[in-house]
Amino acid sequence: KEVALEEAETAFRAARDARREAEEERRRGQEAAGARRAEIETLGRTLRSAEGERERLAASLKELAAKGSVLRAEQESHESEVERLDAEETPLAERQKRLERERDGLAAETAEIEQRVRSLESAREAVAAKRKALADTPGKRFLARDGGRALGLLLDRIDVRQGMDRAVAAALGPLADAVVYEDHARAVADAPTAGGATFAVTSQAGGGFVLPGERSLLSFVRSDASVAGVVAEALRHVYVASDADEALAKHRRNPAASFVTPDGVLVGPSVVRTAPTPTEDELDARRQEVAAVRDLARARKELDTKRAELEAIVAELGGVTEALALTDAKITEAAERMGALGMELATAERERALLAERLKGVEEQIRATRAALAELPAETTELTPL
Repeated sequence: KEVALEEAETAFRAARDARREAEEERRRGQEAAGARRAEIETLGRTLRSAEGERERLAASLKELAAKGSVLRAEQESHESEVERLDAEETPLAERQKRLERERDGLAAETAEIEQRVRSLESAREAVAAKRKALADTPGKRFLARDGGRALGLLLDRIDVRQGMDRAVAAALGPLADAVVYEDHARAVADAPTAGGATFAVTSQAGGGFVLPGERSLLSFVRSDASVAGVVAEALRHVYVASDADEALAKHRRNPAASFVTPDGVLVGPSVVRTAPTPTEDELDARRQEVAAVRDLARARKELDTKRAELEAIVAELGGVTEALALTDAKITEAAERMGALGMELATAERERALLAERLKGVEEQIRATRAALAELPAETTELTPL
């Protein structure tokens, strides 16, 4: 029995050792299975995270692609706008240059005409001064020199109608150049400085005789009240005749009366007088003045035309310049926007490249994780029997 007991104890110890080894084996297997499950879970979480990152990166890349398309479309639109504006600006610039040339040409022509107008004005003034000097009379000279107490020239205070100027001049005779005074005392006081001038004194005309059927020269004259007496006194016995023969015939019938023709021939008691006629120098000065006035009027009309053309060109040039400035501003604005769009596109491209690189890394990570999962040994549910 001791031998059987010893054998049994030996067998027991062997069985106990075998059980311990089995239990150790089971423990190691369970630990390996737990570690494998933990690794699988870790790899799964990594894979899911990487796949989520990939989806996010893909969505971001899609958004960047759409944004890039919008930016490029806007950039192309601005490029087209710039090309269109350039196409509009070219003819505007050519038109501006043409208008500037026309403006400069018209300005030069206008300046030349203005100089000619000034020369003609000077010439007209010189001729007018010459004619005035030639037409000067003692009465006019006296009034210009010292006529403060006089009322003025007689002829300046009367109005002759129906072209009877020469008839009135012939009838007035020396009084045509008379300086009118209100009274004799003032006229006598100024006589020492008269210089050959004739003085007339206002007065009330006496009654005159009337010739039936004859027309008085006074009916053609309207005078200022201050000289009415002088005019009436000088013309009260003067009547109108159609010509010199008729004047002579009527005077023979009425020797106390005077008769004057429209062309200035007067036949009166003990006098035959004619209206003064301009000298050749006066006529020449008058012709020169008429020519100067005519040339000046033409030059002024030409100047007005040139000025109107210049103003129109300047106004048109201003419109073109304004249009060019507006076009330049639009081009500048479009170019600045294109530059900003270029910077945005470059930024988006750099961001896209970074995201694409990150996406590439994530995809490599996904492949590596999947490969690691595939390489893990399959998990077994069999345990070492105890």
